[in-house]
This record gives sequence, structure tokens and C-alpha cells, in this order.
Amino acid sequence: MTDSFLPVDQVERIDKAPNAHVAKNVTMRLLVIRMNNTKPPFDNINARKCFAHAFNYTGFIEEIVKGNALRNPAPLPNNIWGYPKDVAGYDFDLAKAKEYFQKAVAEGAPMRRPIELHVQQPLEQTIQAGQLFQSDLASIGINLKMVNDTFANMTSASAKAETTPEMWIHWVSTYYVDPDNWIGQMYDSRFHGTWKASCWYTNPSVDELLRKARSMVDQEDRAPLL
Repeated sequence: MTDSFLPVDQVERIDKAPNAHVAKNVTMRLLVIRMNNTKPPFDNINARKCFAHAFNYTGFIEEIVKGNALRNPAPLPNNIWGYPKDVAGYDFDLAKAKEYFQKAVAEGAPMRRPIELHVQQPLEQTIQAGQLFQSDLASIGINLKMVNDTFANMTSASAKAETTPEMWIHWVSTYYVDPDNWIGQMYDSRFHGTWKASCWYTNPSVDELLRKARSMVDQEDRAPLL
């Protein structure tokens, strides 16, 4: 037995071995790239949209992890109740990304300075995702600097907005099987200071919806709020 963070080439080598078998099952673990909403340029909505359209989702899934992942365009695993089936999510579109880049620059966002993305040095998939992102961002004029880090260090840094990285990559696993495990703890501002809420997103209306859903029991009543 091994963990499920192995690079794809190692998984393929194990699968070809005569004395091993690789079992593939869909999980609820999400890979996310955080943007610290308190730090420029990520306090600008057009800057965030620029980055959202500049990540090659299909390229990462098909080329880097060889189809061993599914796209989740919402901040929930797509195999849990309450998932919005009609959500489209951001598409990979460098022309759109460039438009939002120009809008953000016009609004004073510091898009031309080097921007840091912290990756988890021991976990190759985070580095590969960062390199893919770096390449496409460079084509629209953004200088993305990758910083090797560890999960332990980044979670500690997330205790304060000023020490939280500008951007960092991590997974959100299934600590408990409920939508609140993902969207609730990532976007309710009462969880600021925890690593799951390290984008430091704040919206009173969203807080109200999430807290109301958390206090209810019936899934049919909770799902629309989530």
C-alpha cells in the first residue's frame, strides 16, 4: 500500500509490475489554488478572473495526471449531494484572461510585479500544476514565481492574512462527508485563520447562507443554501 499523491509515472510503473495492482476509485479530495483576497492584486475581482481563466484545467487533467482526475468547477466534489449540476465554472481562455489582466491594470492592480505561488515541494503534482500555470501566465505578461514550501509551513502561515501566501496549492480532503467540509469551511469568514479559509474571502450574505445551512438537518432544505 502507498499513498495517493504519487506522480502518474510512478503509478504507471507500479501498475505494470507483475506483483502489484493499482485500484482506482473516485474520491472527494479537491486540488485547489488559493488566492489571498487581502493582498493585491487579488483584492481586485478582475485580477482573480484573469488567473481563473489562465489555468489549463483540461491540460492538467489529461496531460499531467493522465485522466486520473475530474474537473470540479464548483468548490465541492461533484459526487456529493448539494453539488450544483448546472454550474459551468471558469474555462481556460487566455484571450479572456488577457482582457481581465488589462482591466485589473487599468484599475491599479499590480499585475506586472512578480507574483508568488507556493507549491508543496514533496508533492510533484503541485509543482507540475504550478509550472503549467506559470507558462500560460507568462504568455499574457504575468511573472509567476514558484516558491518551494511545505504543507505544515503554509498552514501555520495561514493563521494571519498578512503571512498567508499570495497564492498556494493544496488539497482539501474528506474530513467529514458534508458540503460544509468544503464550501462551508473555505468561505465562511468565521473560519479565517484556518488553512481551509486561507483565501480570506469575506461576504456577509455568503456567511449568512452557510451558517443557516449549518444549523439545519434536512438535505433538501440545506442544498439550495450551499
